Order: sequence, then C-alpha cells, then structure tokens
Amino acid sequence: MRVFLTGGTGFVGSHVAEVLQEAGHEVVALVRESSDVRHLNALGVERVVGSMGAAQALVEVLESCEAVIHVAGMTTGKSPRELFEVNGTGSGTLARVAAEAGVGRFVYVSSTAAQGPGQGREPRPRGVRPQPVSHYGRSKLMGEGAVLAVREQMGVTILRPPPVYGPRDRDMFQVFQLAKFGVGPVLGDGSRWLSVIHVHDVARAVLRCLEDEETANVYTVDDGGRYTWRDLTRIVGEAVGRRPVHLPIPQVLFGAAALLSEAGGKAVGATPIFNTDKYAEMSQQSWVCGHEVIAERLGWAPTLRLEEGARQTAQWYREQGWL
Repeated sequence: MRVFLTGGTGFVGSHVAEVLQEAGHEVVALVRESSDVRHLNALGVERVVGSMGAAQALVEVLESCEAVIHVAGMTTGKSPRELFEVNGTGSGTLARVAAEAGVGRFVYVSSTAAQGPGQGREPRPRGVRPQPVSHYGRSKLMGEGAVLAVREQMGVTILRPPPVYGPRDRDMFQVFQLAKFGVGPVLGDGSRWLSVIHVHDVARAVLRCLEDEETANVYTVDDGGRYTWRDLTRIVGEAVGRRPVHLPIPQVLFGAAALLSEAGGKAVGATPIFNTDKYAEMSQQSWVCGHEVIAERLGWAPTLRLEEGARQTAQWYREQGWL
C-alpha cells in the first residue's frame, strides 16, 4: 500500500515510517524545507516538500496514495489559536483534501489529552463524553471531529496514545537525565496515576489501524501497566543504574513555574516548553487509559512494559552519547 505520512521527521512519525516499511508498505513523507531528513533518507523514504497549511497543493501526491497517516501536530504553541489552527483546522483540511483525492483510509494519531483524565487507577469509561482540560487536548479533539466529518467518504480511524517514550525522544529524556543524577522530581506526593507506551508499540498500533476494515473507530493504547509518578521515576532510575531520590514539587510552586515560563515566552516571542496548558494536564490525578478495545477488534497488544522499554531506551541514549 502507498501511504502518505505526516510527521515522519518527528519522534513518533519516524518510528511509524520504519514499521510501515518493514510491513512492505511504500511511504511518502511530507517534510518541510527546514526538516532534518537524515533518518528518512537512511530508510529510503520518498519525500514531498510542503506544509499542512497548504494541503490543497498536495492533491496530486494524495491521488497516488491509498492511505494517509497523520502524525504531525503541535503540542505547545505561542497561543491557543495556533494550536487550534494546526491540530484542529489543519487536520480537518488534510482529511477533506485526502477524501476528495480518493484516498481510501485515514489514520489520525491524536492523544489521550483529547478525551480527558482517567479515574484513579482506571481509564475514563468508554462512551463518556470527552472532557479535555487543556487547549492542546481541546485542539486534538477538534481535529478528531474534523477528521470524522469525512468518515462517509473514506475509512477513518483515530488513535489516542498516552505519553510516548523511546529512542529519539527528547521530552521523556529529561526524566532519564535527572535520574542519572539521582533526582526524581514528582508533583506533590507523586501519587498521581498515568499510563505510558513505548514508541515501537505505538507504531505497531498505527499499522493495525491502517488495516481497520471499519470506519469512525477511536482507540486508546497503553503498555498494560498502571504507574504513579513515583513508579515512573523509580523504574527510569533502575534503567540508568541509579536509585533517584524523590523530589516532591508543591503544586503551587509548579503552577508558579508554569506562569513564569509562559510570561517569559511571550516577552521574547518564543514558545515555552512548559506553560499553564501543560500544568492543567499534569496537575490531574489520573491519566490512565487502556487497550482492551483495540485488542479485541484489531488483535493489537503491547510488547514492552515500562521496565523493559526504559532499559532499552536508556541503552539507546547511552549509545548516542545522550547519557
């Protein structure tokens, strides 16, 4: 199958490209002029220079593809409007153009942020109305709605992963880096619950979604574990050969740091990595999800629990000289 892929130069998208090729699919990746394409070049992936903001210009290449996998997105922006334009409007435009070009299937990689927090150690009940707590989550939910709007014209499947880690990830790398120095920061007492997933398992789930014979299905995935922040920092510490000391961060201090980071970003016209939007997500008591539905319908199951995945990821960081 010839597959059009967005986000192929990013962390998750690059792993999706690998898995697609291993499965025998032909990948066409959308890249920007400024993108680092070395990994895609090493894979021999066909590249098309363009942007999500000019999806109409992609009609010709989309007409040559049987499916689209939309991984590209924005996690933090200079303003909420920017998030909604990219994750919401941009995703909908790409889906509409793809449908008009005759594409048969569209897989949209969303986020558990779109559905809202879990309930302690349990996932948010399926069928309950989504309640995202951040602009990012609301923008991804908007994107889901825009993509589902064309479900009568082509098959649409939505995947909502929790936080993703693994080789080439720079976000979770900070947790590994701090653990190496014996520090395990946790918000409050570290009892908040979360699910995580290794990037290879996300890529495998995307591949299964590509083979979904139905339309309008929405799936969550996880590694099968339920972790507190204390569990996370302990397991990562073990992966790097340390036993980190848990460093509780008071919620009020965490919130103040978000405000200061956001204000500093606005002052210099930059996009802050940490802001009040991320604080709204991280201050929730639970971000637990499950994978029962995708297991039942598509036969997908995780292969890497956090303990093994963290060890493999730490080894990759060492080999690359990151740790």
